Amino acid sequence: MASISGLACAYRLDWNLVVTGSTSAGTNHLWSCIFGDGYAQSAGTWSALTTIEMADAGSNVSYQSPYLAWFDTARVWFVEKYAGTGGYSRLYTSAVLPGAGFADGLWLEPAPFDATSAYGAALGHDAVAAWLSTPFGVWRAERMAPVVDVSRDVTALDLESQAFAGGAALTLTNAAGGYAVSTGPLVVGAEVEVRLGYQTSVGDRTVARQAFWVRAVHHTTCPGQTTAGATCLDGWGLLDQWRARHQFTWAKNTRNLFQLVAWVLARSSLSLGVLSSSSRFLSAMPAFTIQPGESGVNAVRRLLAMSGDVLLLDGDFGFVINPATSDFPVYTYGGVGQPLLKATYTAGAAAPSRVQVFGAGVYGEQFDWPSATAWPNGGRQVYDANVASAADAQARATAEQRLATVSGDAGDITVRVNCGQQVYDVVEITDPGAGLLRAKRRVNGVSLHYRRSGIARYDMTLQLGGM
Repeated sequence: MASISGLACAYRLDWNLVVTGSTSAGTNHLWSCIFGDGYAQSAGTWSALTTIEMADAGSNVSYQSPYLAWFDTARVWFVEKYAGTGGYSRLYTSAVLPGAGFADGLWLEPAPFDATSAYGAALGHDAVAAWLSTPFGVWRAERMAPVVDVSRDVTALDLESQAFAGGAALTLTNAAGGYAVSTGPLVVGAEVEVRLGYQTSVGDRTVARQAFWVRAVHHTTCPGQTTAGATCLDGWGLLDQWRARHQFTWAKNTRNLFQLVAWVLARSSLSLGVLSSSSRFLSAMPAFTIQPGESGVNAVRRLLAMSGDVLLLDGDFGFVINPATSDFPVYTYGGVGQPLLKATYTAGAAAPSRVQVFGAGVYGEQFDWPSATAWPNGGRQVYDANVASAADAQARATAEQRLATVSGDAGDITVRVNCGQQVYDVVEITDPGAGLLRAKRRVNGVSLHYRRSGIARYDMTLQLGGM
């Protein structure tokens, strides 16, 4: 730090701090850091600075008046000030990802608050509510958002889940007028919790929740029918909404791939765990840059390509998976398993059919020889200065080729709803008419459809990929 314009501290087994100021290069920052008391940081020592927000030198943007409080997690309020024409002093807020530690540095994307102030804000709370105060106003928010069960009004539901995309569409009967425009539970930003299941002789049975967030609300009125509906984003939609406000850069050997993916997910309020992973996902520590305006989806896609792992987003949690050819099937369709309602199978060349990786003076390659023979122009070249050995180059080429095999189009099947089916699961398919006997395929997408009015429907279509 070359200068400090503000400081706030809140004790939580260590002295946790947020600081505003600038560097010797003139960039303005909002940092977090820790003065240790023996929990996450050794007693009497300082941690490194973690950037929560920054502005380039010459941008006329600076930060001041931070306030830090422990509520459900560590929450910071601060002022972003623009000194140019049309200047402003806008309140912003951020928080540590719930469940993460202050030392992890997993901060949510700072969000603006509808108030201007040069003096910042202070946060107080009890078991029921939180209060935000400034010199000119006080705001109150309940700790728990109201929950409304709309299950009985659902007439249609469509869920989509696939690699790097997904969402939901919901339609409710509004005959009683409970879903008025811009009021009631169905509003933009609301979280929609879906629990798929069945009615059985021993009662209702459901699986763990799926979470979506309302992006748009629509109401339809016609003679004899009034409905309300919502188009919802899933975790991939949240990631796609996030755009880097400025450039983020990490030097080589500062964070591994897991930590970088976790950082990107946290900006959209998503957590990260590991179900299985390649060794490179935990060991590789590349130099990495997110450009201004780049989406979270694109940043995550580039990081995963370095190791060959994939990411399953389930509600507000992400899980890393390393798809192996030896993965055991979790369900059987056709034969003695669940019957096939419809099936289409596709056999095509892998794309790419060959991969060439050029690193820092090293080279690696990988071929899918049947595809390369049938489709000789289907090659891909990868340039990655982080690749510094022949072994790394070969591992990167193998990972790229594996992802091409897994994400390839092997057709689709339509079946009755299997509530536990997820993207990247391995399934077995028996279909004598197509010559398939316990054939293993990987699920690359799940489309679920429910209709209670008109022609009743409760089925799902699985997009299939290779092993």
